[in-house]
Amino acid sequence: MLITSEKSKTFRRLVAIRRRPKTEKKLLLEGEAMRRQLEESGLPYTLYAKEGESVEAEVFLHADLFDRLVSTVTPQPFLLEVSLPEEKPFEEGPVLILDRLQDPGNLGTIFRSAHAFGIKNILSLKGTVSWTNDKVLRSSLGSILSLIIHEDGGEEELIRLKSEGYSLLGADMEGADARTFIPPEKWALIIGNEGEGLSEDVQRLLDEKISIPMKGKMESLNAAVAASILMFRLAME
Repeated sequence: MLITSEKSKTFRRLVAIRRRPKTEKKLLLEGEAMRRQLEESGLPYTLYAKEGESVEAEVFLHADLFDRLVSTVTPQPFLLEVSLPEEKPFEEGPVLILDRLQDPGNLGTIFRSAHAFGIKNILSLKGTVSWTNDKVLRSSLGSILSLIIHEDGGEEELIRLKSEGYSLLGADMEGADARTFIPPEKWALIIGNEGEGLSEDVQRLLDEKISIPMKGKMESLNAAVAASILMFRLAME
């Protein structure tokens, strides 16, 4: 099947998915890494390819239409339509909490690290960029499909985690040295905003603060770098 008109119902639906993924309950993903992750996860998808490409696709799109759907300057020649995963309860294990992170590249990188270190439960607090953001999806390299992500959390969710026996650990330059810190049996690591760190509301609920010692005279580390180091330290203990 070849689509050549922007009036096509299929094309209009794909545009709607690109603009409003949560409303449409669908995602448009790009790239071979995403396709591999979908296949490894056993998730069904529909593949759309650019006209003239040697790809096994259900639907081909005229070049102009295809280019209007992709989000990168030099995209791969196919798109993957997949249903948004249904939100499900957290599994047993650690939780990563994101406090108002704004940079989608940071968020995608953090998701990759969380996946690598076996942290599946993600709680995004209000003010954090959505995981359906195009740049988050690209920089996550498909790892996002293996995570359980709850968005728009607040104080109530943090209090509930504490009631379930989780210790809330905040990444903070004034905290205990991560090299010698002994993680509790159940922990939730909180990473703060790139410029402001942890909010006052979050800090009031913390059980402990942990820090990454540095030899160089740097004020702080990039949020994704700091999150990755701390997740490695805590999860691989």
